[in-house]
Amino acid sequence: MNQMTDMIILSCVIIALTLLFKVKRRADFKRKLVEFNGRVFLFYNNRSELINLFEGDLNGKLVSSVKPILLEGRTALCGKENKEFFKKLLWDLRKYKKFPHLVKIENGKIIENSINNLTYNIINGTQSLNELIDLINKFPGR
Repeated sequence: MNQMTDMIILSCVIIALTLLFKVKRRADFKRKLVEFNGRVFLFYNNRSELINLFEGDLNGKLVSSVKPILLEGRTALCGKENKEFFKKLLWDLRKYKKFPHLVKIENGKIIENSINNLTYNIINGTQSLNELIDLINKFPGR
């Protein structure tokens, strides 16, 4: 009988801690949305042509509110303090097709757009780099 009581108490504690953890993560995410209000994140993966484009050709050509973020899979290779935020942000994307992907945080809302087709058209030489620079700098229609 005593063992059964211990199991029930342990189960209740585990459920309470799980719920508390979820509430804390949700609150942390909302706090980051406020902190990053007005920012645009340019997520790109670790393919060599994307690294060359975003760290080379576009270097210094983007407005200061745009922050390029290199990914490995869907894990941001950036400061430790924002990794969980970016991980949740990326998994919650609704319009995700392929990277690279633009995300703007505006008044607690997430505005997003894949720029995969345009990016690869530029890499393949069928569109101008200036089109990509303009799209990123004006996203989402500033």
